[in-house]
Amino acid sequence: MSIASVGFSKLSTVFLYRRIFTQRIFRIVTNAYITVLIGWLLCFQIATLFQCTPVSTLWTQWEYNYAAHCVQILPYYYAVSTTDTLTDIFILVLPWRATWKLQLPMKQRLAVGGMFLMGIL
Repeated sequence: MSIASVGFSKLSTVFLYRRIFTQRIFRIVTNAYITVLIGWLLCFQIATLFQCTPVSTLWTQWEYNYAAHCVQILPYYYAVSTTDTLTDIFILVLPWRATWKLQLPMKQRLAVGGMFLMGIL
């Protein structure tokens, strides 16, 4: 369930950006990125659900099952964390261009950009 919660949080952030910035190129980029995020969410959620064969091994681990086979978990978590970090960085970088094109004084543009960068925290 953690993959789903992270994925839907990322999607909600990108949908918020899409609603705030209405430029055509930004909408195209966010549509493509929404597709990437949905693919990321589906791939890792399905991989998490079916990481063991038979699937019931996930909730009956106390019973020793000779036929059970699970994927190596460490490389899987490296893949999840690496792609998660890359998608987070892209979400942070996404509004920069649109923020700098706003017709505001430099001080206000920096303040708006700073608010979007608060996502680092």
